Amino acid sequence: MATPGDGDPRDADARQAEAMTDERRAELLEPLGDWINLEGREVRPLDGEPYIFTAASRAEQEDKPGTFGSNNGTLVAIDGDGNYWISPSSKTRIRQLRDAGYTPEHISVPMSNGERFVFNGLNENKEALDRQTERERKQELDAQYAAAAEQAGISPEVDGEWLPVDDLEIKPLDGDPYVRVSRYDANEAQKRLEQVGTYDSNNGVIARVDHEGVVQVAPATQENADALRRAGYEYGPLSVPLSNLDTPTGTAEKAKWDRMTEEGRKDRRKAA
Repeated sequence: MATPGDGDPRDADARQAEAMTDERRAELLEPLGDWINLEGREVRPLDGEPYIFTAASRAEQEDKPGTFGSNNGTLVAIDGDGNYWISPSSKTRIRQLRDAGYTPEHISVPMSNGERFVFNGLNENKEALDRQTERERKQELDAQYAAAAEQAGISPEVDGEWLPVDDLEIKPLDGDPYVRVSRYDANEAQKRLEQVGTYDSNNGVIARVDHEGVVQVAPATQENADALRRAGYEYGPLSVPLSNLDTPTGTAEKAKWDRMTEEGRKDRRKAA
């Protein structure tokens, strides 16, 4: 039987597999095409003088090839050749790194504390990356909302007229106008995902979280409540917008809401 070092084909396979892994790591960021290689880039810190970024200058950090880290929304990956690549952080990009064999490490992340490139074209590239990553994040949330709606078993269509209030500017009875939080808000999304397919009412207003995670409101009439139940919605405690004498500030939205609430009052009087 062959022994290790005597040409055992299993050793050759292992060496080939290791080489392929290194090659895969080194080339990981090529197909993405939109990560920024930091090597040789001139960087201006928030405070201090500009400097040239090099992997050699990071030697004391003892960063390892094939690892990644994130900080303040910036992701850094170190490829098989020791090059540092940055991108806005997202679940999609982290998943790509993990699938390619990269492992998370505690890394001091370049360009994550207010630094800017001296060459403005790179800043424009980074800002374009930010926009692309935000689109990716929203796509991920859209898929999660769709899965939550499927699990809740709700219909995408609900009878009656409803007013979506995400991103709507609202004037409270007392105080300054504010903009209602969106389903894409990072702090709001997890709560919304749990609320998909639920409804609640307060002071003559009924609110629901629809199949896309959007909060919609309507007058609290028996007809609207029946429509929700037909569509598979269930009661769940929600904050009900426009139920405490607060109103939309936009002319069109205010006119629509005033008309809806007046029609709702008429329906409730008829049903009484």
